[in-house]
Amino acid sequence: MTEQQVIEASNNRLPDRVIDRTCGNETAAPFACRIYVYEAAWREGRYRPKQSVVFEQIRGRWLVSRWL
Repeated sequence: MTEQQVIEASNNRLPDRVIDRTCGNETAAPFACRIYVYEAAWREGRYRPKQSVVFEQIRGRWLVSRWL
């Protein structure tokens, strides 16, 4: 799933924060990652808990590696 697909899946809600950092520092091959942080909020009459989406750069594209 790409960055654009994540935004579309969240009803075009932009993340509250975007964090670029190095992940996997305790492994033999650390890698660049990007984290979208969505803070908790009331949306469309429902409580949406805080959620983070971690992306890994693969062949020049940021793709989801996990949802937290």
